Amino acid sequence: MPLPFLPGTLAVPLGVPLVAVAIALFSYSVAKFRAAGTPVPARKPTTVIVRTGPYRFSRNPIYLAFSVFQLGIAIWANSVWLLATLVGAVALIHYVVIRREEQYLERKFGAQYLDYKASVRRAARPTPLAREVGDSYLEWPAGFSNPQNSREQLFSA
Repeated sequence: MPLPFLPGTLAVPLGVPLVAVAIALFSYSVAKFRAAGTPVPARKPTTVIVRTGPYRFSRNPIYLAFSVFQLGIAIWANSVWLLATLVGAVALIHYVVIRREEQYLERKFGAQYLDYKASVRRAARPTPLAREVGDSYLEWPAGFSNPQNSREQLFSA
């Protein structure tokens, strides 16, 4: 039985657009893989580092789409249980799947992948201050080089 966490009137208007965005992001990401001639399934060898489309902003837009899709479904169904499973799914993707894929890509493409990895974050960029939580894939925007000065840099502009 779902355990609601939102007022019922908000579930559909918030959940449906997230599901639509996730489907669009997934479709666009897959199309860029196919246009580059590299297979989408992770079990098949990667042939090229894709740097176009959503891959300019995120190294893992397909996993991001999966997460946004699950979040949208959880909100649409208004189920805290589905929302809770998202935490486990994101942790599994982050700590197991992506790390394994990155090790493979570093071995296969070397400096080319390391350059891409240094220039593009794993997921969509959160606020600059989120870096303080210590998450390895959250990066500072240009000009925010020193975590101790981040608040001054952010609010002095």
